Amino acid sequence: MKKHSLLSIIFSIFFFAFCHAQELKPDTLVKDLDADQHPDSIFFDKKSSRIMCKLSGQGFQEINSKEIENVELVMSGIRLQENGFEFFNNWMRAGYTCYFVYDKARKKIRLAAMSRYEFGNAANDGSGNSNINLINNQYTGNWNYYDEEKEKLLKMPVIKKMLKLPVTFLEDFSDQQVEQYMFKCSDLYETLKTKMRKSGS
Repeated sequence: MKKHSLLSIIFSIFFFAFCHAQELKPDTLVKDLDADQHPDSIFFDKKSSRIMCKLSGQGFQEINSKEIENVELVMSGIRLQENGFEFFNNWMRAGYTCYFVYDKARKKIRLAAMSRYEFGNAANDGSGNSNINLINNQYTGNWNYYDEEKEKLLKMPVIKKMLKLPVTFLEDFSDQQVEQYMFKCSDLYETLKTKMRKSGS
């Protein structure tokens, strides 16, 4: 084997190992979540697929979410928001975001909102986005569907509904809440799609 070929293989192995290590490196944020004038720590541990928080007001005791399955390591993570932080998980043609805030009354970190998007199939059937505010239970969906008779993508009327989902705190959070939201969202989309097809609009 030629020397430069061997060096190329060694470099490739080290590069792969470096990239893999970067993918598994925990995301870390610092923010005063509980408003006690002391910084708190938020982590997304990619090895265990869990979100972890340490609040100064609770003696930095570790609070862990449940395991979040089906995580796209390269396109997932956590980032700060004005009143809290959000977890995002994206794939090639779909993704979602979960927004967390500190619940002062219950002294817990609460899932306060979720949003999702999809690009749909090759014709963009089912493409669009939605969001739900879990504090006031307001759902808004902006979706499209492909009309095969008209052979064009149609924008559907904005869906605005009251949609109540269970109150969820960080220690109970997993894919389950996201999946429940997605199923409810899909039902609303399919109901409107059927209605539009029947009316010919």
